[in-house]
Amino acid sequence: MYYVIRSAQFGVNSVVILKLTEKYGITKEEDKFLKIFDLKVVGIIIIITIIIIIIIIIIIIVIIIIITVIVIIIITIFIIITIIIVIIIIIIIIIIIIIIIKSTAVAGLCGGVARGLVEGPFEFIKVRRQVAESWSLSQIYSGSGATIIRNTFLFGSFVVYMDISKQIIDLSPFMLGAVCSSMAWITVWPLDVAKTQLQSGQYKNQNFLYLVRDTFSKGLIFRGILPGILRSSLANGCSMVMLKETEKFLQEKLKS
Repeated sequence: MYYVIRSAQFGVNSVVILKLTEKYGITKEEDKFLKIFDLKVVGIIIIITIIIIIIIIIIIIVIIIIITVIVIIIITIFIIITIIIVIIIIIIIIIIIIIIIKSTAVAGLCGGVARGLVEGPFEFIKVRRQVAESWSLSQIYSGSGATIIRNTFLFGSFVVYMDISKQIIDLSPFMLGAVCSSMAWITVWPLDVAKTQLQSGQYKNQNFLYLVRDTFSKGLIFRGILPGILRSSLANGCSMVMLKETEKFLQEKLKS
């Protein structure tokens, strides 16, 4: 019975294969599966599958872009808010400082202008001698404007730092002069670098503002600051000691 059934199955299979061969023209054994499918349908399925994959990829890319944009917007808003807060705090601090020490700052600025007018020619000669460049008397006021600008901010910041330090900590005369003068020089050192370059004669046809920008762009804003700070600390520290001692001596003499 089993063999009869198997013979029937093989017979049916033979008939099916024969019909398929007549209909689809099967010539090779490996083409049997392919020939029973409609190639147009297979092609459409493949195209639809590719389109779906592309759409999914596009959706994913769009979602990533949207998330990235949202994150960038949030970060930008946070940065802007932070900058605004910092600016407001700085403005408030500046207003408070101006209210507290405005008269002192103005006095320091005026003192800087006066000293710059006198010091300009001597600074020019000193710089030219230090860089071994020739000079003439007709040039001695070259760079005096830069010297006045530097000295204005130098002395203005110097007296401001002294006023602030007196309200924060009680320093000895030497430390008061040394610390406050060093802070003032650090504040204006980029201006001093540009001023020295201008008076050296080695940067011809270049103005003070250009040299200031060039100093910042090249990262030279604190070039030579260490010896400058050492000189300023010793000179102004000793000067402040002599100033306080002289004031004390004169006050005692006046009382007596």
